[in-house]
Amino acid sequence: MRRCPHGNQNNLPVMQRGWVFLERFVSMVKCAMVPESQMQSVVFSDNRETLYEIFEGGRKLRVAAGQGPERLKQQMREFVEVLDSMRFNSTSVDKLKNVGGVGG
Repeated sequence: MRRCPHGNQNNLPVMQRGWVFLERFVSMVKCAMVPESQMQSVVFSDNRETLYEIFEGGRKLRVAAGQGPERLKQQMREFVEVLDSMRFNSTSVDKLKNVGGVGG
């Protein structure tokens, strides 16, 4: 028997984790909604590459929104394509079995 007091380890590379990208995408949307000068006050990370990815995604969304609904739809499709290439997995069997209660 193998002990995993913190759940099973997720061996999937970060760049392939759908939940990570989804969280970053939400931050991109936040960046797109504020003036560019305020982006650093709505997103926090100690990783420059992560910040760059989020800021650039926010800029893309802001520019697309300024160009009209069709361009924004096209940009959103591009983000969905990236998301479709990601994997979503559960690292804890407990969450797969959870059917309600306090934890969800």
